[in-house]
Amino acid sequence: HGTAHLQLGLRRRGYDIVGLDLSHSMGKIAKQRLAGMKSCLVRGNAIALPFPDRSFVAVVSTFPTDYIVQPDTMDEMYRVLDRQGKLIVVYSAMFLNNHPITRFIEWLYLITGQRSSAGYDPLRYFRQSGLTTQLHMVEEDGAQVWVIEAIRSE
Repeated sequence: HGTAHLQLGLRRRGYDIVGLDLSHSMGKIAKQRLAGMKSCLVRGNAIALPFPDRSFVAVVSTFPTDYIVQPDTMDEMYRVLDRQGKLIVVYSAMFLNNHPITRFIEWLYLITGQRSSAGYDPLRYFRQSGLTTQLHMVEEDGAQVWVIEAIRSE
């Protein structure tokens, strides 16, 4: 759940949500942000989700690290998705403007390996887990965002 920006937006739109994060500190921040709203925040690890099989119609992850494509994580997300459930992953983003700060940030991503994608196909991991996948590229507010939509096809 991170700092709960997404949860806040989803709650305001009427969705019932469950947020999961391993970090105790993120939990404290998220609770403060969601104060006064119905929320369910769980401290846990994505490789052992503390939920029954087929608990959710959707699982959403924003800007995950490499844990998202680990086999244990993929198996767990598949397990908790209901039939025809969707896994939505906001996988990556890139600034499009040519501002000096933007160029610097993109350079940092490049030298840290966060932009090296030669031969890397993240969709492969989703397909191997039995999910039907699509990659969407969305341009929004001066950024290009890559969103993976994966559906449990059973």
